[in-house]
Amino acid sequence: MACYMAIGYSLPRAVEMGKLFVTRALRAGAKVATGKGHGPVNHFFSPRKLKIT
Repeated sequence: MACYMAIGYSLPRAVEMGKLFVTRALRAGAKVATGKGHGPVNHFFSPRKLKIT
């Protein structure tokens, strides 16, 4: 949420976007096998290009 707020989203929208990101990251890592238990959070499921100024 803090990252979305840092790039200009309002607090309600940042919360919505943060929740969506975490949900998608969990789904993307669900079938990754790293031992026992649930799969990891895949933070890199949908990378964005950085804007360099």
